Amino acid sequence: MRNIGNGTKTIIGAIFGVIFAALGFHLTNRLIYGSPESALKEEMDKYNKQLPQKLDAYSVLDSVSMPSSMIVNYHITVDVLKEEVDYDSVKENIVPNLLNNAKNEAGLHSFRKMKITLLYKYYDNNGDIFFEYAITPEMYQ
Repeated sequence: MRNIGNGTKTIIGAIFGVIFAALGFHLTNRLIYGSPESALKEEMDKYNKQLPQKLDAYSVLDSVSMPSSMIVNYHITVDVLKEEVDYDSVKENIVPNLLNNAKNEAGLHSFRKMKITLLYKYYDNNGDIFFEYAITPEMYQ
């Protein structure tokens, strides 16, 4: 896998922060008027219309889904082949940013309040999953 530098990590963190803030803001407004699950699904449908969205030079957020009432999936394609992936590098560079955003991003306040699990699925150029990481409520509380 390509080496991910500090600048790229900052960009990834900022982009995920904007994504979370947008979803969180709309979700908070929707929670006042409807059920949490229906509000979340409705916001994801609206947000998915704006996707795919380039996150950095190598990755694209393809879609966001909600397979169950307490899990949100982020589907991300990275310009790499599964066989080329350095898993230690992925864990070292991406996981800390994901955890930091889950813990601190103001836009995720509603997700934290609802105790949503955030599941990140990273796909290669062939559509094969090469990395999956779940952030559970216990990890960001």
